[in-house]
Amino acid sequence: MIEGPTLLGEALDAGVELREVLAAPEGDVAVVDRARDAGVTVRLVRADALARAVDAVTSQGVAAIATRTLPSVEDVLPAIAAGPLALVLVDINDPGNAGTLLRAAEASGAAAVLFCRA
Repeated sequence: MIEGPTLLGEALDAGVELREVLAAPEGDVAVVDRARDAGVTVRLVRADALARAVDAVTSQGVAAIATRTLPSVEDVLPAIAAGPLALVLVDINDPGNAGTLLRAAEASGAAAVLFCRA
């Protein structure tokens, strides 16, 4: 689930496969139009229904369902080799901790972040 217009815009920029977009009347019209133009199904929903579907405390008026892709280690090896830093996260169970570490990795210029099990 992708929540909010900023993350949806970034997903569109990155070519993430989106299954559908859920938009409330107060949602960001520009990003919803971008998704529609990209061929993504857009469903207009009531704000209270959208709020129940997302984790955010305050709904930002738009969310999307994305296809989760899991690249192999071989797929990311070139990025790891090219960059100065890679972060390997083992058995991370708390999404909040994962998000904090991802933001720190991005701010540090990490070329890749790998999630794995021990």
